[in-house]
Amino acid sequence: MNFHPWINAFHIAAGVIWTGGVLAMAVLSACVSSSSGNYAGNMQQTLAGFIHRWNRKVTTPAMIILWGCGVVMLVSHGALPHAWLLLKIIAVLAMSALHGILSSGIRKMVNGEQPSHKLGMAGYKVVIILTVIIIFLAELRP
Repeated sequence: MNFHPWINAFHIAAGVIWTGGVLAMAVLSACVSSSSGNYAGNMQQTLAGFIHRWNRKVTTPAMIILWGCGVVMLVSHGALPHAWLLLKIIAVLAMSALHGILSSGIRKMVNGEQPSHKLGMAGYKVVIILTVIIIFLAELRP
């Protein structure tokens, strides 16, 4: 039986879930960087707590599944990857790094601290750009 379509489907589903979670963290980080006031602070801390729990229970496991399925497909292929795939892996590594940076910032927000990163409004734009690059590379395989 050929398991590749199943592994690929899990890979894609995990990618969608992971990207959504990273985008949610990036949007919250952008909101925090552009707002002030006590009400905003309390609301942001509550939202940060929710997103932090979601990140631990959904987003991070989705990233692990995505990477696991990707590695299985790469190893099962048995040949050196094409240039498009190497570029895709670099983009996914960048997204993974961004996930880590945003996770750290959300964790600090939950503890009532300011995030140390200065992504501001650029964070969600980077997530969108990386997502588009990854999808185009995976679909078009230039």
